[in-house]
Amino acid sequence: MSQITFNDIIAKLKELGDSHVDIKTNYRWNFAEFDGDVRPDTVFPLMTYEGPDVQPAVSESSPLLNFTNAFNILGMQDVDTSDVLDEAAQNQVLNNNLVIALEVVRKLKEFSATPFIDGVKNNWYGIFDLLQVSLTKVGPVTTHYLYGYRCEFVLNPKFSLVVDGDKWV
Repeated sequence: MSQITFNDIIAKLKELGDSHVDIKTNYRWNFAEFDGDVRPDTVFPLMTYEGPDVQPAVSESSPLLNFTNAFNILGMQDVDTSDVLDEAAQNQVLNNNLVIALEVVRKLKEFSATPFIDGVKNNWYGIFDLLQVSLTKVGPVTTHYLYGYRCEFVLNPKFSLVVDGDKWV
């Protein structure tokens, strides 16, 4: 069994951002961008995602890895939320982005429920933990005063304790 990797997770989140009809721009971002400008040519809603944090879990005799992951759905085309008193605009954006974030969660759950893809074992099979999904309202963030939802979710793949002898001299 191959171990799920950083690149696997980022590629899946990019694929989800590329294939959802309501997400117009997506990219992996850095925390410095949270308070800064969005990237040039960004069209909203924007999906940003982050690399996972990883921590061993369960027990030493039956270890799993907790990959804590996050994505954000931010902004809405043609809805200006720069006026902090404009609750109607903020509510419109928040409602729209919660719907999108929940749909992405459903797609992650569906994907992790598929044991084989084109005859190949799916490394995501059974590792998405729906009970560890958290959606948090965010905003205003970035210099564009964006509102939206941050989704944190956990993947729990098995952690092999077998040392790869080819990696040691």
